[in-house]
Amino acid sequence: MLTRDDRSILIDSLKAELTKATVDTSKINLLRKIGIANHNTPESLPYYEDALKLSINIKNKNKEGACYNDIGVVNQYQGNYDHAIDYYLRSLRIMEELGNKAGIASNLNNIGIVYDMQGEYDQAIKYYLQSLSIAEELKNKVGIASSLNNIGIVYYYQGKIDSSLVYDK
Repeated sequence: MLTRDDRSILIDSLKAELTKATVDTSKINLLRKIGIANHNTPESLPYYEDALKLSINIKNKNKEGACYNDIGVVNQYQGNYDHAIDYYLRSLRIMEELGNKAGIASNLNNIGIVYDMQGEYDQAIKYYLQSLSIAEELKNKVGIASSLNNIGIVYYYQGKIDSSLVYDK
């Protein structure tokens, strides 16, 4: 974990690189890195929004989908759940259009997390199970573990301890 000073140095360095960048995809990557370095706080939004605009302008659907996801994360962290789901769904549609199964699984999991945070457990489970299915198809161990963990937590919250233990192994 970076100290506040180290993070500030990193952000300044990324901003300096951004001023020198000439390739649009490099600019998008740098804008997204600045957003991440800001820990997906409201200060991240202008960078993600600029990256999104640039992605749309150059018609880079993969980057566009990633930017929608980034903006969804910020909204989720700020408790703007309706906005978070809206941005995750935008990203999901693009990932589906591209056939990006890893991106689809990630978005499904993120949508599940938002529903989970709102106490809408049945909706959360629906999305977690879809994410799990794709993660298993891709043999993505991190995705499988994340989905199983999230399913187990929801069942635990619902008092379904036996189901929780099955999914949390």
